[in-house]
Amino acid sequence: MIIPEKADIWAKTYRELKKEESYDYFMETFNKRLPEHFLEGVDVVDYLLNGFSFLDEQKEHDKILNLIDTIYKHNENTFKKGDKQYIDQYLLDIKLYRSEVEYSDYRKFIDAPVESVDKLIDYLRKTIYYGYKDIAYNISKEVFKPIEEAPDLIVGAERDFAETVYLDKWQSHYDEIKTGAEPDKNEFLKFMENYNYKLDEYYDIIANYLMSEELDSEDFNQEFLKGQREFVTRLKWSFLNYMYEEKDINFQISNSIWQETLSFLLSDKTLEELFRVEGIFIIDRLSLISYLKKMTSFLSDNSEKQFLLLWGMVYIYDFLYKQGIIPELIYRSALKIINWIKPEVVSAHSSKLWKYSFIHRLPKSESVKEDIFKGEKDLFIKTYSCEIKLNDIEDIYPYGINQDETLNDKESINIGRNDPCICGSGRKYKKCCLRLMEKQERKWKRSKGNERNFIWTIGEIAEMTTEEIIDKLFYFGVYFNKDAFKNRLMEDDSVANIVNQWFEKFEIRARYFDRDFIKLAAEVLKNRLNG
Repeated sequence: MIIPEKADIWAKTYRELKKEESYDYFMETFNKRLPEHFLEGVDVVDYLLNGFSFLDEQKEHDKILNLIDTIYKHNENTFKKGDKQYIDQYLLDIKLYRSEVEYSDYRKFIDAPVESVDKLIDYLRKTIYYGYKDIAYNISKEVFKPIEEAPDLIVGAERDFAETVYLDKWQSHYDEIKTGAEPDKNEFLKFMENYNYKLDEYYDIIANYLMSEELDSEDFNQEFLKGQREFVTRLKWSFLNYMYEEKDINFQISNSIWQETLSFLLSDKTLEELFRVEGIFIIDRLSLISYLKKMTSFLSDNSEKQFLLLWGMVYIYDFLYKQGIIPELIYRSALKIINWIKPEVVSAHSSKLWKYSFIHRLPKSESVKEDIFKGEKDLFIKTYSCEIKLNDIEDIYPYGINQDETLNDKESINIGRNDPCICGSGRKYKKCCLRLMEKQERKWKRSKGNERNFIWTIGEIAEMTTEEIIDKLFYFGVYFNKDAFKNRLMEDDSVANIVNQWFEKFEIRARYFDRDFIKLAAEVLKNRLNG
């Protein structure tokens, strides 16, 4: 293939190529040093990202790495600093998954921390989730000051990096104390002042919380009412201790799980619930669905946080139950709601589950069955190299997808309505936890039929007739033509390519998760019309 020397002709030639030809075109283009005027004359990065996206959909991950290596071998210095972050996001996703990532892979982010701060925060988070605490610590140390002192960034842009250093230092400090050593308190305090942590008043309190492996309060509610913030802080450090000692999970990951879970739990609580410690930890199914929906939308994708929250919450509820902070009713109800939603989330992200495989790098929770844990792990790995089907997901979860079930296990717990509540409040069960649980169940039942699930699934769409699916596509702005669709499929065009063209061609009215309907509907129609 002859590569045009003029940028405008190069771009025109690229646009006329089939997508499967773009990789060879890029490789031939970048396999030599390009003149500066060439890159200035066309938005090459935009074309590259389109090519990477296609290769990603096709599971051609080695080709992505080869292309990036070729680009930087001959033309690294011709790209702007801020542009390299968009290229390297594909490299980091693959290397994190493969456990091949090194500190040098972040260099282009670190060299331009202000220009790439948003992406840098995203990949700091992913690096933590995958357990690379030393890399996360070193990145944070190196970029904290430049980001803190940047005049054009919002106030607090440096906080994620400061917190990463803070948690790593506390873990090292804890290790020293545990071995009987006497770490230098003043040196620790002075070091953390560099990251805007003033700990003089709190050092001894935190150290005491951290070293207390078990909570010994006989009345958690009374202690909670005396100081809610202090009690929740105590729980957090005790949870970090529990995860480190019993699960070998570092402070950075455990803190991320805690913060995400607490943010959700406090997002939609009544005043009544906030005045009882176990009330905070009652999960409202609709609230969790709504919260997860807000985390991933067309405008903002925090799907890594979504997976960490839903799978990480289980560790928190195991901890709370073991410590006697929540009763069995609340514990079992929380697990049931989490398990009910998990397959929905898996189905919604079924084409790229490998990008969330960090959740199976964590040790299995006691409350998760071994076969489900292993089945999930294998399923996530499978999506790295091939597509999965709805049956693959349904085979893992015995409780199914989209099943309608009661919210809690009141019937299976042997307690009468007039018996003392199992939470230990001293009130009757019917006037305490039972009332809160039934209030949530009524809320859920009222919502049935008025509000759809927060995500579309293939199973849900497969139950619709072909005409219903086409009508729904039309409602969302897609003018579907059966013959044109079948012809595109006969030309070996992928569903992803067809859907991408719909989004470019039509004025799509679908918002947020309704946009998922369009892609999943295309998959269902492909199976039907090709049959």
